[in-house]
Amino acid sequence: MALEGTIRDFAMPDLIQTLGQHKQTGVLVVKNGTDYVSLIFNKGFIVGVEALPKKMEFRLGEMLLRNGDLTSPVLEKTLAIQKKTGKKLGEILLGLNLVTLETLKKGLNSQALQMVISTMGWKEGEYKFHKRESVEWDRDLMDPLPTEHVLMESMQILDELPIIREKIRNGRMVFRLCDHKKNLKILEDFEDEKGSSDETVYLSKQEYEILKRVDGRKSVTDLINSLPFPEFFVLKGLYSLLNKGLMEECESSGALQDRLSASDDDLLSNPSLLTRILAPTLMVIALASLLWTVVFKANPFHPLKAPSTQGWLDEYSRIQDRFLKAQEGFSSFHDRQP
Repeated sequence: MALEGTIRDFAMPDLIQTLGQHKQTGVLVVKNGTDYVSLIFNKGFIVGVEALPKKMEFRLGEMLLRNGDLTSPVLEKTLAIQKKTGKKLGEILLGLNLVTLETLKKGLNSQALQMVISTMGWKEGEYKFHKRESVEWDRDLMDPLPTEHVLMESMQILDELPIIREKIRNGRMVFRLCDHKKNLKILEDFEDEKGSSDETVYLSKQEYEILKRVDGRKSVTDLINSLPFPEFFVLKGLYSLLNKGLMEECESSGALQDRLSASDDDLLSNPSLLTRILAPTLMVIALASLLWTVVFKANPFHPLKAPSTQGWLDEYSRIQDRFLKAQEGFSSFHDRQP
């Protein structure tokens, strides 16, 4: 079974559904700009995920760091070992007894699912499926993902994304924290989402991590790039935080520049608007010139009054006399010429 083409012609949900229904084994490589995602299929199940430029090891490490399972120095040393040996990060962490098998397995499965779902919204890109007789995957750490489950999760995203985009309009938007007196309660993984009250706001761990990055300077794009979550989950978290009244949009330099550019475009594309602004200005200048002419006729520099040659000569003589007297006074006082 040969599959190769563009996402525009064959959308990601349809592609994954086809591979799942036909119980295919192989590697699906998808490219979108500079982003690459490889999905490993075994008999129709997704059993492995890899992404570039941000590899799975870094995403997994960030998640373990965020959950308090690792410290920054330990993660840096582990990644250095991984770079030298070429071993997988999970294998190194288990070998050094830095995490438990259950913690690592839960993290890997969660990251894999989120990465697969994040590709569902891609509208552009290319794909190629490399069919194989068998594939290698870590059965101890990765649970096979049924394509039906992935598709159900992705359908939820496709339904929610237009609603989210009504408030998170573009990546240039900047948000700041609101001044509130509510208590924040972080829900555990097994707890259901709870509504907020007048005194308490309930947040998922993911929402709390996003909230900590909101500082009135980072744009939405900055937040997406700085968090170890797929783009959709960051957007969904921001949308939820807005609805819970914990943050608000603030003016950014990019947004201000957009408004200024739009104003310039309006002036250039709307001559009547330009006329309404320019005509009063010209009228004020004309009235000022008229007042200058009528009120200040005694002004020797009046544009309508011809200069008198004799008047200029008399003025020159008076200036020369004052200069000579000043020179004499300086010489008599200092006993030298100036």
